[in-house]
Amino acid sequence: MTIQAADSCTVDGRNWLVMDWAGDRACVPGNASMGFDTVAPHTGNWSGRIDHFYMVDCRLMLFKMEVLLAPEYAGFVPPGARREVVLRGDWREAYSGDHQYREFIERRTEYFVFDDLQVAFTGRLHLGHPDRDKWQRPWPDRAPQLPPYQHFSLDFGDENEPHRRTLHFERGRLVA
Repeated sequence: MTIQAADSCTVDGRNWLVMDWAGDRACVPGNASMGFDTVAPHTGNWSGRIDHFYMVDCRLMLFKMEVLLAPEYAGFVPPGARREVVLRGDWREAYSGDHQYREFIERRTEYFVFDDLQVAFTGRLHLGHPDRDKWQRPWPDRAPQLPPYQHFSLDFGDENEPHRRTLHFERGRLVA
């Protein structure tokens, strides 16, 4: 099976990919508990959903869900959320026989955005930045100096793995 598209977590304004959950992830609301069903747009997103988390006041919050809803749920919005639709498009070259033309391909992304949905996760959240280009990843030399997390037990890695972080949670709060 193809690996699921990674969730993300924003910490101190920097976006990380969630590489692994070491703990009980059942606290993250599932599709059934939210009242909808998704479809898989491709094998890299077989769940039909990508979650985006963020840290605020040392709490893990579910900020938004990127979803592809099943057709029967068109227009549905879960309780406590609002819908955001992003339309993007690209021109691409297409060919028909020996005729070349340009066509516009529209991409629609739907999000459910939450204002205050804390996730009561207990365990370790392993974060990473897959791009080894230093320009594209969060600055590891600045990360330990950023408040308010410097007094907590973040694993800021070493010079060989500066693009990896581990956050330790107890019932959704960052702990020492």
